[in-house]
Amino acid sequence: MQQSRRVLVTWEGGLDQKETVSAFYRAFHESKFLFPPKSGVRQHVDEIRERAAYITNFSEILRIARDGNEGSAASLKKLDHVNWILGATDVLEKRMVRI
Repeated sequence: MQQSRRVLVTWEGGLDQKETVSAFYRAFHESKFLFPPKSGVRQHVDEIRERAAYITNFSEILRIARDGNEGSAASLKKLDHVNWILGATDVLEKRMVRI
């Protein structure tokens, strides 16, 4: 999880970062089969995936936001997603251990 956190916080779109994201997507799809719905793991991983997508696509989002003078709001939203993910990974690890 530490590697995934670092990849998102310092996202530049490098090859090593893209490989880490690919590994996350594999884990995301596998979680459907590994954890029962009541565990909440799949739902939690899905929210991480959605928030991570905002971060990994941020340069395009920021370009569009700047066209509409909303760059500051987009940057704050990215920061919110990063902070949420940093806390969410600890919650996810605890849910996975309980299974």
